[in-house]
Amino acid sequence: MSKKYEIRDNKYVVTHKDGSEIQVSLEKHKELLSDYCVRKETVENICLKYSLGRAGLERYRRALGFTRDSIPVSDEEVL
Repeated sequence: MSKKYEIRDNKYVVTHKDGSEIQVSLEKHKELLSDYCVRKETVENICLKYSLGRAGLERYRRALGFTRDSIPVSDEEVL
């Protein structure tokens, strides 16, 4: 299965079909994972904190493959 994101300039980058990108620094990604998976912050709070719209957060979450029940560790940290 091919990745739906790339790491560029110390950021996770998700590119949408229309060419728009969502970029989150590696450091912010760890915080976002913790907020979403461990602290169970609301989608609204996460969107505000990380300047993402609901659709952007959903696109980002799907591309990186995490859910509320995920362990807050990226694939790259496991490898």
